[in-house]
Amino acid sequence: MKKKERRANSSLLMAIAITALLILGNLILGIVLVRHSKNSMKLLIESRMMDVANTAADMLDGDALGRMQESDMDSPDYKKVHQILSVFQNNIDLEYIYTVRETRPGSFEFLVDPTIEDPAEYGTPVVSTDALNTAAGGMPSVDKEPYTDQWGRFYSAYSPVFDSAGNVAAIVAVDFSADWYDSRIYGEVKVVIFGCIVSLLLGVIFAIMATAYLRKRLQNINENLNELYDRIEELTAEVNPGSPAGKLPFTNDIKVLSDRLSDVKDGLDKFVNDRHKKASSLISALSCGYWSVYYIDLDSDDCICYKESGDSNDFKEGEHSSYIKSITDYANNYVTNEYREEFLSFVQPDAIRERLKNERIVSYLYTIEREGRELYVLIHFAAVRSPEERKDDTVHAVGLSFSNVDRETRMNLEKNASLRQALSVAEQANMDRIQFLSNMGREIINPLNIIMQEGENAAAVPAVPEEARIHLDKCRVSANHLLSIVNDIIDVSNIDTGQMVLRNEEFSFSRLFEQICTIIGSKCKEKGVIFESSYDNLLSTGYMGDEVKLSQVILTILSNAVKYTPGGGTVGFVVNRTAVLNGMDVICIIMSDSGAGISPGLRKRIFKPFNQGEYTGDYGYKVTGLSMPIAKRIIDLMEGSISVDSEKNKGTSFTINLTLKRA
Repeated sequence: MKKKERRANSSLLMAIAITALLILGNLILGIVLVRHSKNSMKLLIESRMMDVANTAADMLDGDALGRMQESDMDSPDYKKVHQILSVFQNNIDLEYIYTVRETRPGSFEFLVDPTIEDPAEYGTPVVSTDALNTAAGGMPSVDKEPYTDQWGRFYSAYSPVFDSAGNVAAIVAVDFSADWYDSRIYGEVKVVIFGCIVSLLLGVIFAIMATAYLRKRLQNINENLNELYDRIEELTAEVNPGSPAGKLPFTNDIKVLSDRLSDVKDGLDKFVNDRHKKASSLISALSCGYWSVYYIDLDSDDCICYKESGDSNDFKEGEHSSYIKSITDYANNYVTNEYREEFLSFVQPDAIRERLKNERIVSYLYTIEREGRELYVLIHFAAVRSPEERKDDTVHAVGLSFSNVDRETRMNLEKNASLRQALSVAEQANMDRIQFLSNMGREIINPLNIIMQEGENAAAVPAVPEEARIHLDKCRVSANHLLSIVNDIIDVSNIDTGQMVLRNEEFSFSRLFEQICTIIGSKCKEKGVIFESSYDNLLSTGYMGDEVKLSQVILTILSNAVKYTPGGGTVGFVVNRTAVLNGMDVICIIMSDSGAGISPGLRKRIFKPFNQGEYTGDYGYKVTGLSMPIAKRIIDLMEGSISVDSEKNKGTSFTINLTLKRA
């Protein structure tokens, strides 16, 4: 009875201990999860608040807010701000949204409040918080603690609105009810606490079941031990010399048992020796490509030699030494001056640990001087444990090996030198070809201009027959086509040789827009094509850049659009401002048509030189395929982007995005 009571008490204590550990673990986990959930929810809510405030601030005109006075409450600027804020107030789950202005350091007043019920009047003082003062300095911020005013208790997000001079003209404030904010936080905490309680209950049930199972297994083990003990007593009785007659002979049973035990022992020894021999052979086979192999304990600075290099000055197998001292002596005695400092930095224990944090092996190539020769050597550090096998992030022990890679390295260097030489020759040949094309183009232009001029003079003679005049007109068209080809070749050559330089001058984008609309509109009218244009009034009056090159790109694309669009079709030209970045505007230019479209194959290579399209000119000339590559390279030089979207027989759309500095 006492034994059963002790077993029952032990099982009970075990169950109590396991349950206590589970409760403690769940308590710690619950505290960690509650803190993490609160912090995560706070970050999520604050991010949402800032998104709303920043979005509203980006939509407001800082110059208009900066000059707004109480007498402007019926002005268009005031109504526009009121309308924008009302959209946020009515469509987003927030308490209030309004704008404020700093009257003096640390003091603020209301500007525009779209609240329908009980709005704040213009000039009403605003409760000052740390976040509001931060926003007044130009940085968006969110209240970390709630504040109370006459409308209630709130958390607020603040985002500055800048004028064109870069000063803070006003601040957009977004209020969220502190009760709503706290309810979100505590709602998340309740979910975590409920989960921890459920986890604890499941853990206690599992502990009780595991304890019952363990108790059953212990009972089985105890029964087996008792049976084994009884058999040992029977064996003892059989081998006892004073046993009664009729018992089994002592010698026969003991001899068989001894032989069997000896066989088991010999088998185990043979197995261990065989495994050790195979492991040693495998280590020797794997290390045959290394001069020497070492085991380094980085914590104790202990270095053990496992394979010697054969040099009389090196360590012998099994010999211990100080790693730092040995590697430093090796660097000073053998590593060449060119690599010594970097080598010593690479082999430091802290540097090794840092490089092996996420890697199993790291290597370094350097040169040594031995027996009057300079050799390339590769040093390897291999972590004893892979990153996923480590209990912590620290590497405690490494394998160190040295390899002679002089022959392979020198062969690679020779190959690389040959490749560099071949590349240099090819690049020079390409530059010569480009320069030749450029020079030939310039040589062709002068006589071509004379031919065109003489053709025009001949056509102007009144006595020229009509048939001859038709032939002269064909000559003029062909000469113009040839002149455009030559000019394209010269432009490509100038870009490839770096001779094309963009000007950085002030220009009017609106004037450029009007000029392009006049030219393209005239072409569309002649062909019977509908021309649609749109210009964003938010664009600045002046920008810095190369007006001529930008005009060249736009006219090239729109002229092609007119060319490939049949009568009754549509050509579109849209210019919008999509973003404002520190005195610079991001401008999106969209040029579209409802013409023939571009096939998928041509669309993939449309910006590559000499890719001819599917259009044939009026006199049977294929296009050169240079206008689009030139346009692409000009836009690249302007640090912009150009893309094309097209569908066969449905039309084409080119989109250019540029970032231009306001003048």
